[in-house]
Amino acid sequence: MLGAAALAATGSALGAPRSSMFAYVGTYTDQPPGTRGHGEGIYLIRLDPAQARLETVKLAARTPSPSWIALSPDRRFLYAANELDEYAGAKSGSVSAFAIDRLSGALRPLNTVASGGGAPAHLSVHPSGRFILVANYGGGSVAVLPVEPGGSLGAAVDLQTDAGPRNPDRAADEPPGNFAESDHSAAHVHMVAADPTGRFVVASDAGLDRLYVWRFDLSTGKLAPADPPFVAVEPGSAPRHFVFHPNGRLLYSLTEHEGRVLVFGRDAQGGGLIPLQSVSVLPPGFGRQHRRGRAAYQPGWTVPLCRQPPARHDLDLGAGARWPRPVDRRGFDPG
Repeated sequence: MLGAAALAATGSALGAPRSSMFAYVGTYTDQPPGTRGHGEGIYLIRLDPAQARLETVKLAARTPSPSWIALSPDRRFLYAANELDEYAGAKSGSVSAFAIDRLSGALRPLNTVASGGGAPAHLSVHPSGRFILVANYGGGSVAVLPVEPGGSLGAAVDLQTDAGPRNPDRAADEPPGNFAESDHSAAHVHMVAADPTGRFVVASDAGLDRLYVWRFDLSTGKLAPADPPFVAVEPGSAPRHFVFHPNGRLLYSLTEHEGRVLVFGRDAQGGGLIPLQSVSVLPPGFGRQHRRGRAAYQPGWTVPLCRQPPARHDLDLGAGARWPRPVDRRGFDPG
């Protein structure tokens, strides 16, 4: 199963026409044992927007189940969440760092460190480029990893573990046909990211049906609860991914089970989230199979885009991998 964000590079890298772009795509591999993934790591692909075609170029890095990838702000480094349950003998996944060759697209391994919890499903780079924020889905925690000179990673400088009461497995108004996988057996952090200013960090917990907010200390990488520390959403709705409006004053959260976009205002001083609106992403009477994946905001748009995985495009990676998870395309100029 294909499973990661993708990075697109415009220009003539690797001899591509100027109209083409190159992207990195992560996959689920056969690690940990029993995983159904058939990928081998991170692939370099060519995207032709005019022809709406994707073509595999090569396997750029062999690494276990890199289910989410992200770039440093200067596009020199790539970071991958290795969605494992055990790493170095501990109950933890891992995060791997790579240096990007801007001419060839090659990835050079730098190092790998523990993620601080099991099954990291998402990571993001702080706007400063100095820290990596990791969402440990299995561990129900958020970790902060420092970025060392040269792009490698240090051990976690902070780890926040969510806790709360057990909620229903499904939302009361869940639409028919939903085959979402997130469960409510425990805390399950599905995404974490800093706001555009870098002063606050938000995480969505699909297991506890909460959006957590912390103040971020740029000097230490430490997280301190905002006031209030979280906002609760509809029980059983499973908030999965979110996106900030470019102005930083709004946040859009997509619920996996309920199938709604939740709109929040933001307290600029305290960082708290203020519920404003809830809108279904499905048309009235829709009863086919569906599942929500991610919300994204495209420059120039006035509304966020919500992606539903069943509307899929198969990409042959030579390993039978398919079903892309959300794609995050951010270009850089090669050379």
